[in-house]
Amino acid sequence: MTVSKLFEDEPQQWGLRGDPFLWRDLKSHFESTSLPKDQNELKTILEEAYENKTGYPLAHSEHFYIEEYAHGGMSSGKISPEFWRDVGIPTLIKRSGLRDDKKGEWVMKRIFLFGSLIIAVLLAYLVAWPVDIDPQKWEAPKDKGYVGNFAPNRRLADLELLDIGDIHGPEDVASRVIDGQLYLFVSSQDGLIRKINADTKEVTTLADTKGVPLGFEFDGAGNLILADAFKGLLSIAPDGTVTTLSDTADGEPILYADDLDIAPDGVIYFSDASTRWGAAEIGQTMAASLYEIMEHGKTGRVLAYDPASGKTWTVMEDLSFANGVAMADNGNSILVNETGEYRIHKLWVSGPKKGESKVIIDNLPGFPDNINQAPDGNFYVGIVSKRSAFLDDYANSPFWRKLAWRLPAALQPKAENYGFIIEMDGNGNVIQTWQDPTGAYPTTTGAHLAADGYLYISSLTASKLGRMKMAK
Repeated sequence: MTVSKLFEDEPQQWGLRGDPFLWRDLKSHFESTSLPKDQNELKTILEEAYENKTGYPLAHSEHFYIEEYAHGGMSSGKISPEFWRDVGIPTLIKRSGLRDDKKGEWVMKRIFLFGSLIIAVLLAYLVAWPVDIDPQKWEAPKDKGYVGNFAPNRRLADLELLDIGDIHGPEDVASRVIDGQLYLFVSSQDGLIRKINADTKEVTTLADTKGVPLGFEFDGAGNLILADAFKGLLSIAPDGTVTTLSDTADGEPILYADDLDIAPDGVIYFSDASTRWGAAEIGQTMAASLYEIMEHGKTGRVLAYDPASGKTWTVMEDLSFANGVAMADNGNSILVNETGEYRIHKLWVSGPKKGESKVIIDNLPGFPDNINQAPDGNFYVGIVSKRSAFLDDYANSPFWRKLAWRLPAALQPKAENYGFIIEMDGNGNVIQTWQDPTGAYPTTTGAHLAADGYLYISSLTASKLGRMKMAK
């Protein structure tokens, strides 16, 4: 299309008598001129042609006479610059349908500037905004993945699921025969302890701790001793009465009681996952665990409570999220899961090696949670989540962990479902594993083998209790 095409329809009204003749002259002038690519270029060539034909700039304020355009009449040959500025050239530009690149350029510049400002603000927030964690450097062991003793299988898939009522997060499970009937007991994130008839599956409520009960065991008197993340060390009598046994140790509050076991002499050993990030203060156990693990301040500890004296003291400290606890070696030692470093310790609590400890298994392919002793003396360890590549890769980079902490919660590292239970002996030798790579039963925390021959699988987030029949 040529510029001349824009002149085909003449205006209904003109400025002065010379204007239509200038219009037609310009039409002839542009017969071989192709339409330019944008409004600004068209405006430029129209104004230049106007000036060449008239000898006056478009900005000229007075009417003027051009003899070539004089064809009779009162204002013959006179040109109106006002008409060409306000009507003629704007009409031609509008007819062209071309975009105003200058306006588009103006808009794009402002979009770019606004976008740059937003990016600068976001970068400043990600880099400099204060955060409440103070990440510490550490060297994470190289994740070997699911190989060797941990080679993948699907032995944990297709679990039978039992109703536990309107609660979620059966984080631990225990069983007890009462008047000849086997009952299961499960904790929850809702504060309730549920009692389940193993035969009829009837679900009742034993007690409400008003906190978040996690790991528990029965003592010799039939009391359910439990670690409550919000309340500390509690005891629940057979009639459901809740009693606080301990909520401080060595002058410090117990901020995150997690798991426990009971020694033959009655002493209760239990973990306080973090002395910096309290579960009640943060408001949720999973969130509080992320604080401790992301910071890696190693503020977790293992405590001992003596029911005879009522005293509580520290037996192990400097742990990155102290978690599962189980008695071993006939009560001479305890096994302790250190979730944040993917390993399990053995600590001697009596005998000639009392006070000594060693790591019996490390570089696990996920985060170890609970540990429970099996009837044959072996142990079941729950792996609650796969390892986080981000946490491993940036273990020695506090800067990047701080930056990640400033991201929305949905973008921060979080638990990744992968069903995983390990059976091992008291020295950390792996016997076998049960796995479900799909994680259909989520956040597996541990396992308990009951007298009915079922292996019950606990979970931090599930709304059912998983189980599978064990081969005889």
